[in-house]
Amino acid sequence: MTVGLENTHIGAEILHSHRAALAQASVTLQIALNSDLSEQNRNRYAEDAEQHLDYLSAAIMTEQPALFDDYVNWARTLCIANNVRLSELVFGLECLRDVLNERLAPEISQIASTFIDHSLKTLDREPPRTPSFIQPGQPHAELAQRYLAALLSQDRRSASQVIHEAVQAGVDIKALYMDVFQPCQFEIGRLWHLNQVSIPQEHFCTAVTQTLIGHMYQAIFTTPRNGRTAVVACVGGELHDLGARMVADFLEIDGWDTLYLGANTPPESIAQMAHQNHADLLCISATISSHIREVIETIAAVREHFSRQGIAILVGGHPFRIAPDLWRQVGADGYAPDAQSAAQMASMLIAL
Repeated sequence: MTVGLENTHIGAEILHSHRAALAQASVTLQIALNSDLSEQNRNRYAEDAEQHLDYLSAAIMTEQPALFDDYVNWARTLCIANNVRLSELVFGLECLRDVLNERLAPEISQIASTFIDHSLKTLDREPPRTPSFIQPGQPHAELAQRYLAALLSQDRRSASQVIHEAVQAGVDIKALYMDVFQPCQFEIGRLWHLNQVSIPQEHFCTAVTQTLIGHMYQAIFTTPRNGRTAVVACVGGELHDLGARMVADFLEIDGWDTLYLGANTPPESIAQMAHQNHADLLCISATISSHIREVIETIAAVREHFSRQGIAILVGGHPFRIAPDLWRQVGADGYAPDAQSAAQMASMLIAL
């Protein structure tokens, strides 16, 4: 898709800074045009519209229509799983587009309309299938299935036993991370998306895995050091931190000294930590496309503290899988799809 995108950054900033007012205007139009919609549900409708705008502004800012397409198709699956009519999603997007056309300058509204129209066309296609992340034939698939079954049964004791027995049987820590923890976490997210797992269940499963990862640290921190330091963090607003934690652990296994900052870390805090500790590498995680703005702000803050050659910056997370060249646009030096790739990429960037 090709559009004139010279005003993309201005347009993205307008959508972001005025999203509350634009969302309310969109809801007003929806209620005026559809008598089935109730004024009493205005806040819920407005939350949906603001979320649309968050993802739309991120896609426009990075000139990546695929990010908004991915979000709209994610919303479609959520509608189907929760018995919400797809027409409600379409109607909400159409009203939002009409409000933007009415309220924004033509050179801005044209860009936004182009992105929305492109995403609406993707809804005419057959919805993409979301197969299980655990398939027969994958390494340690049977182990992953047993661990997942224990998690979904909310049986922390059995889940712990599955992992401890695997460790005693000689299963490598990296294999547990890549072949068990990661696919199980992805699968739990898929099941939540399909409305087969509740939010409390998802939180329980994640908490169990985080606890078991903590039990691995005695072995992880015995690796000889390589003299390099890495800071690993999730950007501001990002609460999905398990992937970043795995990256920090893989780097530790490879001999790095890591400063893992966890979820929802402000840009300036990340920059200060990296600068004060003379870090060689910064790994930034963003799972949600609407957090790309924070990735850009974080990298800009870090670059203010380091020369271009002073620190290598590696990014990861779902948006970067959707848009393969996004890592360049946000100013990073590389992208890794998982913890194992991140450790390998780190060695290449720093030339260990």
